[in-house]
Amino acid sequence: MVQEFLDSSVGIPGITDGMHDLRITVINGKPINSFLRVPKEGSYLANIAQGGSGTSIDLKQIPKEVINLVYRIDEKVKKYFPAIYAADFIHSDKGYKLLELNSRPGVQHPDWSKTYQKFNAGIIAMLVAAVNE
Repeated sequence: MVQEFLDSSVGIPGITDGMHDLRITVINGKPINSFLRVPKEGSYLANIAQGGSGTSIDLKQIPKEVINLVYRIDEKVKKYFPAIYAADFIHSDKGYKLLELNSRPGVQHPDWSKTYQKFNAGIIAMLVAAVNE
């Protein structure tokens, strides 16, 4: 894989001051939750399994530009109903950019009680919708 390097050290106004990756989980076209991942000191990798840290972020705090990107992306993938995916974004000096889509996003950590409950409720609603389809 070849990908342009995008420097996220400009942070996200009101959310973080440094390098990051912002994940939005979408279930059947609806953003369910979001969280910020930050790389450990000296690393560019925000993945939690590779030493990054994660913090739940209320969807109301997510910049409108990111939410608009989520809905634009969903227009392209909504034919794959029922659908669950995560969209990872960064903010750079070039604006908000999609880094990747994950068709199998990680399960929410139970310690993140607000997002954990929303995630589980979204999964249940997705499964019920699939059965009733």
